[in-house]
Amino acid sequence: MLASCHERVGDADGAVTVLEEGCRMCPSATGLKSSLGDVYELAVVQHGKRSEWPEAQNQLDRFAAAFPEDQRIERLRQGLP
Repeated sequence: MLASCHERVGDADGAVTVLEEGCRMCPSATGLKSSLGDVYELAVVQHGKRSEWPEAQNQLDRFAAAFPEDQRIERLRQGLP
């Protein structure tokens, strides 16, 4: 719920932090992992729209480390300078 609140107010980074902690605390919660992947993507896109390239790259690196096989990563990489 807290992650959803962060996401709704446009704070995808905050939502990532909350979901990362949730995944650490409850590693078997597959719903949290799925949500984390979605929020990583949102964070990269939000930073890209603001031309915040270092922040976008940081979130993309975290996304790739957590979900190395996720097909969204390559598409997001192509959108960064």
